[in-house]
Amino acid sequence: LTDVESGKTRGLPETCVECSSVAVSPDGVILAADGGAGTLSMWNLPNGTGRRDISTGLPCINAIAFSPDGEILALSGGLFIQFWDPVKGSKLGEMKDPAGDVFCLAYSPMGDRIATAGGRVVVWDVETRTEVGVAEGDYEDAVFGIALSPDGEVAATACFDRKVRLMDVSGVGQ
Repeated sequence: LTDVESGKTRGLPETCVECSSVAVSPDGVILAADGGAGTLSMWNLPNGTGRRDISTGLPCINAIAFSPDGEILALSGGLFIQFWDPVKGSKLGEMKDPAGDVFCLAYSPMGDRIATAGGRVVVWDVETRTEVGVAEGDYEDAVFGIALSPDGEVAATACFDRKVRLMDVSGVGQ
């Protein structure tokens, strides 16, 4: 961990070697990272103390995202999307995308929906943990990155085919 202003390395003690995903809570207090083999690792920021490892039961962790209010941490791994309380370290629930692996996810600005992608882009209701709808796209390969616009109506996706696609997700599920 490097302080951008001073350039000094603050480092985290023994960070994961094969980390593929990280997220910082909206208040800047928690760093969550893929700890390898389905383990979620969390540290207190800014000093990097208090490492806590949680076994999620997932085969791996492909993506991590905090809800806009920081109260829920979403993870994806394999076919599953899990929701965790980042303070208590307790699992709040999970969803399954039977269509295939979920490689990335992004919360809507209000935190009421989450978009996930892998072989397809799906919008989910966070409270009920149900699929709201699928956003159709002309994907030739897997989607490895997704971001939602500030109004939550447009999804930008990055694919293995090196193409970025924009799609209207405002009407999904309506």
